[in-house]
Amino acid sequence: NETDFYNPLLSEEKFVIHNYADAIWLSIAYSIDSEHPLKSALEGKYYNEFGDRLYNINFYRDTIEQNKEANTEYYRYWHGTILFLRPLLTKFTYMDIRYMNVLLLTGLCFALIILLQQKLGMRAAVIFAAAIVSVGFYAVPYCIEYVPMFYIMFISSIAVLFLKDKKKIPYLFLITGICSNFFDFLTVETITLCVPLVLHFYELYRKGKIKDFKNSLKYFIKLCTLWLGGYLFTWMSKWLIASIVLKRNVMTNVMESVSQRTVGKVQETPLLKQLINALIYNIRGLFPFNLTQNTTGTVILFLAVLFVLFAVWFLYRKKKLEEVSKVFFIIALIPYLRYLVMSNHSYAHYWFTFRAQISSIMAVLLAVTVNIDKDLLKKEVKLKLLRRNPK
Repeated sequence: NETDFYNPLLSEEKFVIHNYADAIWLSIAYSIDSEHPLKSALEGKYYNEFGDRLYNINFYRDTIEQNKEANTEYYRYWHGTILFLRPLLTKFTYMDIRYMNVLLLTGLCFALIILLQQKLGMRAAVIFAAAIVSVGFYAVPYCIEYVPMFYIMFISSIAVLFLKDKKKIPYLFLITGICSNFFDFLTVETITLCVPLVLHFYELYRKGKIKDFKNSLKYFIKLCTLWLGGYLFTWMSKWLIASIVLKRNVMTNVMESVSQRTVGKVQETPLLKQLINALIYNIRGLFPFNLTQNTTGTVILFLAVLFVLFAVWFLYRKKKLEEVSKVFFIIALIPYLRYLVMSNHSYAHYWFTFRAQISSIMAVLLAVTVNIDKDLLKKEVKLKLLRRNPK
């Protein structure tokens, strides 16, 4: 009874479940030719009526019930999730897999929160919990397309905190970038970079290892370069291997897709308006209960939140700005840079790409709180209490 873009809570936009993409993955998993597994896996073929891409759930049903032959290739991505999805489907139903994801992702989420409290203190745990709630994490396990990046983000974040030999951290970011591309369907890939980055730099700050911004920036760039290098190398290797094995030049289709997902117009929207909407619509997703339904309301509410945070920092700030906060602010900007670079994708799919801002929330809140003078704040609180209760 579900649709391609299913929303069980119509009043909550951030609960949209992208069954459209899940149906494609299910169809690819079902249509893989066991006699030619490599060729079939690289093609990523599924059945779809040409000219009508709005009813993939029905197309998947036709694939199963009418044994429709796969006729549409989707070789731009690795579709690595199918490595797990295909064997799971031999024993479990789609709904069973959803419930498994609920248990596993929720377990990983609580495990990370507990670990944060133990390793980095209550501040980090509370801020992460607030961020994960703000991006509608409760909807993630119900859509297979959404879950890979959250699994990788949780596992990588836990690994960052557990690794005793911090010299291995760069290798972790390289591996994370590789895995992110292999399993992603172009959703919120930046969370696998930015969330571990925030936690790692906060850990370094707590240990007194952030001495100056220049060296911190160099280290930040190194980790980002390794992650991005792994991500892009893995992606391009798919196109190269597909071209060799399939004996055709797949780059034409890939380049058309890249062009479409970056500057391609969404419903003939002018590029400037599309860039603005890519930012506004994703920011809107952070506010619960559809509080803002227009650009003006979103901008006002967003600026109001930023003003409150700035006011808190300004009133109770330390005499000297903590160097790590500069790195946090740079990390906070990464999702918005992604929204602009891939404006078509970010505007058309804002109802799930908005979740990339989990790292922005964490980075901004940590940047503000590490610069608050606790003694000054306690003194102010005591004065206010004395004023209310002079006796």
